[in-house]
Amino acid sequence: MTVLLSGVMDGVVAKEHVAAARRVRQLIAAYEGKRDLNALGAYAKGSDARVDRAIAAQPSIEELLCQDVHHVEPFADTVQQLGAIVARFK
Repeated sequence: MTVLLSGVMDGVVAKEHVAAARRVRQLIAAYEGKRDLNALGAYAKGSDARVDRAIAAQPSIEELLCQDVHHVEPFADTVQQLGAIVARFK
């Protein structure tokens, strides 16, 4: 999964939004770091709490980031969904 980062994000959105986006990027990075082990069934659940959270969060993150091209989601709703992911997978 590729996530594009904006160099101007910090200057145009609320600090809470920036923090939530950063946290979701951390979850994605943790997931990607163990993706091969997880795909092979070699990752032992419970061996890394950070990776366990990332694996659990992955469906929610994919749902948020992989919307249909014709689906229009209000910006405020997207930010709310981002915050909900962060709150659920602390």
